[in-house]
Amino acid sequence: MMKVVVMGTKERDLAFWLFAVFISGAAVFGSMLLWLAAFISALLFFYHFVIVRPRAVRESRKMGLETAVLVPLWSCAARLRLLLAGKKLAGWERAYEVHLSGSGKEIIPVLEKDLLNVAGTVKGLFFWETSFPVPSAIRKLVREKEKRNKAFWVKGRLPVPGTPLLPDPVDGKHVRYGAVVLD
Repeated sequence: MMKVVVMGTKERDLAFWLFAVFISGAAVFGSMLLWLAAFISALLFFYHFVIVRPRAVRESRKMGLETAVLVPLWSCAARLRLLLAGKKLAGWERAYEVHLSGSGKEIIPVLEKDLLNVAGTVKGLFFWETSFPVPSAIRKLVREKEKRNKAFWVKGRLPVPGTPLLPDPVDGKHVRYGAVVLD
Protein backbone atom coordinates (compact mmCIF):
# COMPACT_ATOMS: atom_id res chain seq x y z
CA MET A 1 0.00 0.00 0.00
CA MET A 2 1.30 3.44 -0.94
CA LYS A 3 1.82 6.14 1.62
CA VAL A 4 -0.68 8.99 1.26
CA VAL A 5 0.86 12.39 1.82
CA VAL A 6 -1.81 14.60 3.29
CA MET A 7 -1.92 18.09 1.83
CA GLY A 8 -4.20 20.21 3.92
CA THR A 9 -7.29 18.31 5.04
CA LYS A 10 -8.58 21.40 6.77
CA GLU A 11 -11.92 19.84 7.64
CA ARG A 12 -10.17 17.11 9.68
CA ASP A 13 -8.12 19.79 11.47
CA LEU A 14 -11.22 21.90 12.10
CA ALA A 15 -13.03 18.88 13.59
CA PHE A 16 -10.08 18.30 15.93
CA TRP A 17 -10.02 21.91 17.14
CA LEU A 18 -13.79 21.97 17.60
CA PHE A 19 -13.44 18.82 19.70
CA ALA A 20 -10.73 20.49 21.82
CA VAL A 21 -12.89 23.57 22.39
CA PHE A 22 -16.09 21.61 23.10
CA ILE A 23 -14.45 19.10 25.44
CA SER A 24 -12.73 21.91 27.36
CA GLY A 25 -16.01 23.80 27.65
CA ALA A 26 -17.83 20.65 28.73
CA ALA A 27 -15.23 19.96 31.42
CA VAL A 28 -15.45 23.51 32.76
CA PHE A 29 -19.22 24.07 32.51
CA GLY A 30 -20.52 20.49 32.67
CA SER A 31 -22.96 21.14 29.84
CA MET A 32 -24.47 18.07 28.19
CA LEU A 33 -24.84 20.03 24.97
CA LEU A 34 -21.07 20.67 24.91
CA TRP A 35 -20.39 16.99 25.63
CA LEU A 36 -22.63 16.07 22.70
CA ALA A 37 -20.89 18.61 20.43
CA ALA A 38 -17.50 17.20 21.49
CA PHE A 39 -18.66 13.67 20.71
CA ILE A 40 -19.96 14.67 17.27
CA SER A 41 -16.74 16.53 16.39
CA ALA A 42 -14.69 13.49 17.52
CA LEU A 43 -16.81 11.28 15.26
CA LEU A 44 -16.18 13.65 12.33
CA PHE A 45 -12.43 13.58 13.05
CA PHE A 46 -12.27 9.78 12.98
CA TYR A 47 -14.71 9.57 10.05
CA HIS A 48 -11.95 11.09 7.92
CA PHE A 49 -9.46 8.30 8.78
CA VAL A 50 -11.86 5.38 8.70
CA ILE A 51 -14.16 6.19 5.78
CA VAL A 52 -13.23 9.28 3.73
CA ARG A 53 -9.52 8.68 3.21
CA PRO A 54 -9.66 4.96 2.22
CA ARG A 55 -12.64 5.58 -0.07
CA ALA A 56 -10.85 8.51 -1.76
CA VAL A 57 -7.78 6.34 -2.44
CA ARG A 58 -9.93 3.54 -3.90
CA GLU A 59 -11.96 5.87 -6.11
CA SER A 60 -8.85 7.68 -7.36
CA ARG A 61 -7.22 4.36 -8.30
CA LYS A 62 -10.41 3.33 -10.16
CA MET A 63 -10.11 6.58 -12.15
CA GLY A 64 -6.60 5.53 -13.18
CA LEU A 65 -4.77 8.08 -11.02
CA GLU A 66 -1.38 6.84 -9.84
CA THR A 67 -0.18 9.58 -7.49
CA ALA A 68 -3.08 12.01 -7.15
CA VAL A 69 -5.85 11.30 -4.67
CA LEU A 70 -9.07 13.32 -4.87
CA VAL A 71 -10.67 13.69 -1.45
CA PRO A 72 -14.30 14.86 -1.75
CA LEU A 73 -15.35 17.85 0.34
CA TRP A 74 -18.79 18.84 1.55
CA SER A 75 -20.00 21.92 -0.30
CA CYS A 76 -20.37 23.87 2.96
CA ALA A 77 -16.73 23.08 3.83
CA ALA A 78 -15.65 24.22 0.36
CA ARG A 79 -17.58 27.47 0.75
CA LEU A 80 -16.00 28.02 4.18
CA ARG A 81 -12.56 27.42 2.69
CA LEU A 82 -13.25 29.98 -0.07
CA LEU A 83 -14.45 32.43 2.59
CA LEU A 84 -11.25 31.91 4.63
CA ALA A 85 -9.21 32.53 1.48
CA GLY A 86 -11.24 35.66 0.70
CA LYS A 87 -12.08 34.40 -2.79
CA LYS A 88 -15.28 33.88 -4.78
CA LEU A 89 -15.32 31.15 -7.42
CA ALA A 90 -18.56 30.19 -9.12
CA GLY A 91 -19.65 27.45 -11.47
CA TRP A 92 -19.01 24.30 -9.41
CA GLU A 93 -21.20 21.66 -7.82
CA ARG A 94 -18.68 19.19 -6.36
CA ALA A 95 -15.49 20.02 -4.48
CA TYR A 96 -12.31 18.02 -3.95
CA GLU A 97 -9.00 18.37 -2.20
CA VAL A 98 -6.00 17.13 -4.16
CA HIS A 99 -3.57 14.92 -2.22
CA LEU A 100 -0.44 13.05 -3.27
CA SER A 101 0.30 9.38 -2.86
CA GLY A 102 4.04 8.82 -2.64
CA SER A 103 6.90 11.25 -2.31
CA GLY A 104 10.05 12.44 -4.02
CA LYS A 105 10.68 14.59 -7.07
CA GLU A 106 10.55 11.54 -9.39
CA ILE A 107 6.74 11.49 -9.17
CA ILE A 108 6.37 14.91 -10.86
CA PRO A 109 5.85 13.51 -14.42
CA VAL A 110 3.31 10.97 -13.14
CA LEU A 111 1.59 13.67 -11.10
CA GLU A 112 1.39 15.92 -14.17
CA LYS A 113 -0.22 13.08 -16.16
CA ASP A 114 -2.69 12.43 -13.33
CA LEU A 115 -3.65 16.10 -12.95
CA LEU A 116 -4.08 16.59 -16.69
CA ASN A 117 -6.28 13.47 -16.69
CA VAL A 118 -8.37 15.01 -13.90
CA ALA A 119 -8.55 18.34 -15.74
CA GLY A 120 -9.93 16.57 -18.80
CA THR A 121 -12.43 14.27 -17.12
CA VAL A 122 -13.62 15.50 -13.70
CA LYS A 123 -15.65 18.66 -13.17
CA GLY A 124 -15.68 20.58 -9.91
CA LEU A 125 -13.74 22.80 -7.55
CA PHE A 126 -10.26 21.52 -6.66
CA PHE A 127 -8.29 22.77 -3.62
CA TRP A 128 -4.66 22.23 -2.72
CA GLU A 129 -2.12 23.41 -0.18
CA THR A 130 1.39 22.24 -0.90
CA SER A 131 5.09 22.97 -0.90
CA PHE A 132 5.59 20.23 -3.50
CA PRO A 133 6.48 21.51 -7.00
CA VAL A 134 3.35 21.88 -9.11
CA PRO A 135 3.87 20.72 -12.73
CA SER A 136 4.21 23.53 -15.27
CA ALA A 137 1.16 22.48 -17.33
CA ILE A 138 -0.99 22.78 -14.21
CA ARG A 139 0.50 26.18 -13.28
CA LYS A 140 -0.32 27.37 -16.82
CA LEU A 141 -3.91 26.07 -16.52
CA VAL A 142 -4.34 27.87 -13.19
CA ARG A 143 -2.97 31.14 -14.63
CA GLU A 144 -5.41 30.92 -17.56
CA LYS A 145 -8.36 30.19 -15.27
CA GLU A 146 -7.28 32.98 -12.89
CA LYS A 147 -7.84 35.55 -15.66
CA ARG A 148 -11.51 34.42 -15.86
CA ASN A 149 -11.96 34.38 -12.05
CA LYS A 150 -12.09 30.57 -12.04
CA ALA A 151 -8.92 30.00 -9.99
CA PHE A 152 -6.51 31.46 -7.47
CA TRP A 153 -3.04 30.60 -6.30
CA VAL A 154 -1.64 32.32 -3.22
CA LYS A 155 1.67 32.12 -1.42
CA GLY A 156 1.23 31.01 2.19
CA ARG A 157 -1.17 28.76 4.10
CA LEU A 158 -4.85 28.82 4.87
CA PRO A 159 -5.48 30.23 8.37
CA VAL A 160 -6.48 26.92 10.00
CA PRO A 161 -3.98 25.36 12.43
CA GLY A 162 -3.01 21.73 11.82
CA THR A 163 -3.73 18.81 14.05
CA PRO A 164 -1.00 18.22 16.66
CA LEU A 165 0.92 14.92 16.64
CA LEU A 166 0.08 14.29 12.97
CA PRO A 167 2.79 14.77 10.36
CA ASP A 168 2.66 17.95 8.32
CA PRO A 169 4.49 17.33 5.04
CA VAL A 170 4.01 20.93 3.93
CA ASP A 171 7.29 22.86 4.14
CA GLY A 172 6.33 26.20 5.70
CA LYS A 173 8.60 28.48 3.67
CA HIS A 174 7.50 27.39 0.17
CA VAL A 175 3.78 26.79 0.70
CA ARG A 176 1.14 27.81 -1.80
CA TYR A 177 -2.57 27.15 -1.65
CA GLY A 178 -5.29 27.64 -4.17
CA ALA A 179 -8.26 26.34 -6.04
CA VAL A 180 -9.40 25.92 -9.61
CA VAL A 181 -12.85 25.37 -11.09
CA LEU A 182 -12.77 22.79 -13.88
CA ASP A 183 -15.84 22.76 -16.10
